[in-house]
Amino acid sequence: MPLTRRLFLNRIGATTAAAAAVAMPPAACTVIPDDAELVALGKKMERAEARFVEADDDYRSALARAQALAPPVPEGLIVDSRYQYQGHTERERGIDHEAVQDGRWLLTERHLTHEAEIYAGLVGKVARRNEEATRKLLADRAAYVAGMDTARKASGYTDACTARHWIMREVEDAAKAIFAIEASSPAGLLIQARAFTTAATMENGRNWVPHVFGPKLAASAERVLGATS
Repeated sequence: MPLTRRLFLNRIGATTAAAAAVAMPPAACTVIPDDAELVALGKKMERAEARFVEADDDYRSALARAQALAPPVPEGLIVDSRYQYQGHTERERGIDHEAVQDGRWLLTERHLTHEAEIYAGLVGKVARRNEEATRKLLADRAAYVAGMDTARKASGYTDACTARHWIMREVEDAAKAIFAIEASSPAGLLIQARAFTTAATMENGRNWVPHVFGPKLAASAERVLGATS
């Protein structure tokens, strides 16, 4: 499921509510001195989250513009998926460089170059026609790739993608700083729970966050809730 603004905010909200539900009564949530640094880091992360939501909106708008500007795939590059094989065909990729779901298979530059060289070494009119046709496909492929790059730049996608990436890194760095400190109160635990969900929601963190921060969050919960029970 793609990460959308609503999904991003809903996941954070759900985790915040869940963490609050298992926390102690309001009196027990008083921030103690040991958690003052966590509170400051939590506010820093909230600001980074807000910037990420804005950057993500800009990214998705730019992506839509880029997709509208993207050139069509030259028909001559498309091959039957039954004939795809490594080095000679590749999956069609979108503006975001990701393989298009149910996308087509396209002839690679490597394959076309090699084929043109083979025809160039042969004699006869058929070989010349085949060489010319193959070199035209090479030119069509180069124009298609250039057109995709132009669409990315003209739409603002390239800049939006870069900005989104670095803000995502800010969020992850803030989460790392939060988990470098042991939570000493339910308030601190709540901050870590929110940081965990936010970082795990990011594309970059889906694989590593549960493994790295998960045990730390569990240990914090056991320590804090055990001490206040």
